[in-house]
Amino acid sequence: MQPKADTLVLFGATGDLAKRKIFPALYNIIGHQGLDLPIVGVARDNWDDEKFHQHARESLAEFEPDANAVMVHALIDGLHLVVGDYAQLTTFEAIAGVLDRLGSKNALFYLAIPPSMFPKVVQSLATVGLADRGRVVVE
Repeated sequence: MQPKADTLVLFGATGDLAKRKIFPALYNIIGHQGLDLPIVGVARDNWDDEKFHQHARESLAEFEPDANAVMVHALIDGLHLVVGDYAQLTTFEAIAGVLDRLGSKNALFYLAIPPSMFPKVVQSLATVGLADRGRVVVE
């Protein structure tokens, strides 16, 4: 049995799939069973945390129009963003730094990106030592 994940790393966090499906799903997990882990978004868009938080708020306003404000705040409060190119190891080093700062030992790496990027992302996770610190889920 796999140990419980302590961080969700969401590749493609600023994309349409995240906006339409993943943020609403995370919101619903909070409502049904709780979500007690930080979420580290990874994206190529040159956004700061505030713009990323606004993206998640807009997602919930559109796809969960009756969202509970306390639950929305709980989701937004746990969001962090790493900006970078998936082809650059510096992006993965930055992810490792955020995971270290959060004390993460067992991340769940969720790839909501084009399948053509899967091999590069997985190889880069391994190269910087993150493959030993979690597991990968592909969308």
